[in-house]
Amino acid sequence: MSFMTSRLKSFWSDKRQQVVLFSSTAIALYGYDQGMMSLINTNQDYLSTMGISEKDPLVGVIVSVYYLGCAVGAVFFSWFADKYGRKPGIFVCLATASLGNLI
Repeated sequence: MSFMTSRLKSFWSDKRQQVVLFSSTAIALYGYDQGMMSLINTNQDYLSTMGISEKDPLVGVIVSVYYLGCAVGAVFFSWFADKYGRKPGIFVCLATASLGNLI
């Protein structure tokens, strides 16, 4: 048990281990949202609930608006982070993403 305790203490004090853990988690989840967007827009139940046919061009518009939002958000939040700092920028990005996921 003392081995685990010492490992946890070293993790909390070693910034390199923290960066590796959180970066590897981000890399593992990279593309998750895009993959989910693709699955949702081809799901028959979703399309019928929304009143959209499978061949409707509106499906492409939904995907385009999603990627346009990603591009505009990347430009805006990079400016925001330059002006207000990295930590507030990351917090606002996480808050915006959480709000979007909640909606």
